[in-house]
Amino acid sequence: MIDAAAASISNPPFPFMERGTTVRDMRMQHSITALRVVALLLGLLLVAVAGRARADCYYSSGTAATISFAPPATIAVSPDTAVGTVLWTSAPVAPANPLVLNCSGTNGSGIADSMGLAPVSGTLFPTGIPWLSYQVLYPDSSHILQSYPNELVTGGYGTAIAFSTGYALQLVVTGPVTNGGTLSGQLGVWQMIYFTCAQYNNGGNCPTPQWVAAMHPLATFLTSGVTFVLGTCKAAVDPTVVTLPAVYASAFSGAGTTTGQTPFNVQLTCSGRVNLAITLATSNPQAGAAGVIAPTSGPGYAQNVGVQLLDGSGNPASFGTAISAGQTANGPFNIPFSARYYQTGANASAGKVTATATYTLTYQ
Repeated sequence: MIDAAAASISNPPFPFMERGTTVRDMRMQHSITALRVVALLLGLLLVAVAGRARADCYYSSGTAATISFAPPATIAVSPDTAVGTVLWTSAPVAPANPLVLNCSGTNGSGIADSMGLAPVSGTLFPTGIPWLSYQVLYPDSSHILQSYPNELVTGGYGTAIAFSTGYALQLVVTGPVTNGGTLSGQLGVWQMIYFTCAQYNNGGNCPTPQWVAAMHPLATFLTSGVTFVLGTCKAAVDPTVVTLPAVYASAFSGAGTTTGQTPFNVQLTCSGRVNLAITLATSNPQAGAAGVIAPTSGPGYAQNVGVQLLDGSGNPASFGTAISAGQTANGPFNIPFSARYYQTGANASAGKVTATATYTLTYQ
């Protein structure tokens, strides 16, 4: 007869585009639970090319656009969210009455944009939450507006340029996530200004522009009611102890057979809504048998009897592979598993069976 087994599971300890447009690929993640409006007002900064006479530029039609985005009302983040993670990307939205730019004269070219805030990097701008920045995708998802003085669009004077392409907003993690927060109010301003330049550098930028006109705000980025919740989970019961029933050795019929399956839960307490995954591990896996912890050897222990762990769907767990646990809520959260005896060799003998596994939680 095989004694009752105790399997123990414990928790271990825009800125601007260069001429020729710079392309930067970003992976986009979408997390939408409820919708709030983020208004994005768009505009541009006008510049004249070095060593040439300044031309007069004006908008022949259109108005500074107010573009409304719909991010989720809340976005969950965790302390282990990696720098560079895109938390949310809007769909591209085109202005209803796009501005059309005309410049007179034959000299000069170029449109550049100024956000009015010092960038975190060439494409990322601060939001007021220390670890969070935003960037603007334009004119498509493979292009990200960069910081001044890079050019957004290059066109000859006397040629009208219509800014009718849709813009998209991305929220990006740029530092250690230590707290939640809410985006509210103004993020940044796009402005227009004329300048002259004695000499451009080899990259086509003006290192020492001479401003010849006041800055004119064309648009403002606004946010409203987007709350970032710091989601975490901790063990409500630690360690998780699973007691398997006593069974006869005759319940087995050969290597690979099982008996005594017993359900149990990894019990957690969570704050915030996050997509959670759990990864099981053991220091003593049974070779060639998924989810099986090899038998413990020694006096009094059963021979050729290990313990197999199954996920909530009844499939053998794969040690070292993350298992999706779904989305958490505030309060108790259980992750279902089962454990059962597993015959690992030709003959099963009576005795004690113990097994130990650990789990790691990750936020997705």
